[in-house]
Amino acid sequence: MSSPSKPLEVTPENLGRILDIVERLAHENQVLARQVETLIQQVEDAHNCIRELSKLIREIWDNLEGRWDRLEQGLEHIDSQQDGLQGRCDHLITLMSRPFWQQLQEASAPEWMVKQAFEEYIRRLNHALDQEPESPPETDPT
Repeated sequence: MSSPSKPLEVTPENLGRILDIVERLAHENQVLARQVETLIQQVEDAHNCIRELSKLIREIWDNLEGRWDRLEQGLEHIDSQQDGLQGRCDHLITLMSRPFWQQLQEASAPEWMVKQAFEEYIRRLNHALDQEPESPPETDPT
């Protein structure tokens, strides 16, 4: 409040009014003091919340970093496994492109084993041919 330009003279007539003003100002001061205390408490609570949130964010970040590292390692492992599997598949495709009896022969297997594999190969071919439906005889369009 701004101070009056001339000092206030206390007289019996204005003493009651001065006391009322002092009481009102004291009450307003108490209300303001409580509001300031409440604000201080709210700021402290907010500061504590921010500190806890910061800890949680740090934990989440550390957890995510650990998971990311494990994910990258897992992907590298999958890549190396895939390379190995691709090599095996290529080898199997090469092996499957030749009859088994031929593979045994190339591997210098005993003659009886090659002969037995060749006979089994012929048996399976004949069985497959027997399973195919007979095609109708072709007619000469003349």
